[in-house]
Amino acid sequence: MVKKKFPLYVDIQKKHILVVGAGKIAQRRVASLVEFCDHIQVISPNITPVLLEYVRKGQVTWVKKEFDETDIRNADFVLATTNDQNVNEEIYQICKNNQIPVNISSNQEKCDFQFPGLIQYENVVIAFNSGGEDHKKVKRIRQQIEMFLKGQKSNEENCNRK
Repeated sequence: MVKKKFPLYVDIQKKHILVVGAGKIAQRRVASLVEFCDHIQVISPNITPVLLEYVRKGQVTWVKKEFDETDIRNADFVLATTNDQNVNEEIYQICKNNQIPVNISSNQEKCDFQFPGLIQYENVVIAFNSGGEDHKKVKRIRQQIEMFLKGQKSNEENCNRK
């Protein structure tokens, strides 16, 4: 049975989000966060071109190094997106010991929070989640609602032109 997650909308604008790792998963997580948070820091020896562009725009800070325990010191939320299970486990243990919400991308059982599929329509944010069970279904439903909302916007624009 899928463990349902309660959709809790939280103001993270002034929170410090720490992302350990800088691959494709980190890239997707950061893309979801940049419009909601002013303080995203990525810790990794390497970074994707997309993440580097966020750094160039000043939306993300990048510390080019390996993770160590002191990196978590000021974090409000931590995302472990490395492909090293030992590092992810270390991050998990540090966060749990310090009561810092953590998301371990490689292990749904070790996530205090999940990343939903998002739609931003005008001033409304809509989130979709399947409890980590069916990402494709979430994506399909999100896309269907996006298409519906685009159709609604087109209808409104057409009505306003008349």
